[in-house]
Amino acid sequence: MLTLDAAFSIVILMALVGIMGYVPLMGSNDPYSGLNMQRSMNDALDLLDAQGVLQQFDSNKISTEINSAMPVQYSWRMRIEKFSYANDSFTEMDEINFGAGDANLSGKDLMHGRRLFLTFANSEISYFYDAQYWVWVK
Repeated sequence: MLTLDAAFSIVILMALVGIMGYVPLMGSNDPYSGLNMQRSMNDALDLLDAQGVLQQFDSNKISTEINSAMPVQYSWRMRIEKFSYANDSFTEMDEINFGAGDANLSGKDLMHGRRLFLTFANSEISYFYDAQYWVWVK
């Protein structure tokens, strides 16, 4: 017959074994890693926007600058759409897609973000850009 002390010890032992098995699995789910990925890309885009690189709408130049600004452990993909603005309406003109497009992303944690920016001519909006990006750990 099982005494109360032995039953209580078994319950505590089972709880400890359960916690020991659960904690290592949760260690990979760092809630801040996604924020770091997004923050890194936002910082890179802030820099490129301030330098006027984004407004050049050149995928090779933008890729080179992002790769030099992003931490090496991250891969990324981007799509930028260019719209003209006239008579209070937008018309899509062009789109570029670049980055690590052939990567296998199944099972990866992706962070998605968006940045909107403008170009001006004679104090008027000439083009509106919609940049969407995806970032993941290599």
